[in-house]
Amino acid sequence: MSIVSINWSPDKKELRNFGIAMLVGFGVIGAVLFWGIWPVAEAKPTAAVLCWVFGVVAGVLGLSGTKVALPVYWAWMSIAFVMGNIISRILLALFFYGMITPIGLVRRKFFGADPLQLQKRQTDSYWIDVPQVTDKERYQRQF
Repeated sequence: MSIVSINWSPDKKELRNFGIAMLVGFGVIGAVLFWGIWPVAEAKPTAAVLCWVFGVVAGVLGLSGTKVALPVYWAWMSIAFVMGNIISRILLALFFYGMITPIGLVRRKFFGADPLQLQKRQTDSYWIDVPQVTDKERYQRQF
């Protein structure tokens, strides 16, 4: 089950918000493509015009708030849902392997940390004695 879901039956307000987002979003993307604002992008006027045309068409349909806008809304939300799932997993993996894993490796290598006590000890048993709880108030604050 996903945390995010698509509203397959949006009301007029949500369709109008969708229309505004299409106008603004594709307008900005078209401007970046047209003027080559992005540091590594060169000006691509044809792609910019296509973005502007799609943004205006989707925006006007969305701003109408009628059922005519539903196919465009459904198509865009489906694409955005898939892109969001993929990008969130990529960002989560980058965060984990780029930040959490190096911290763990540094702790283990330089500070000798072994929080899970995975190092093999030279003992007869790996059992760890835990002191008996005598204060019953301790049950209310377990951590």
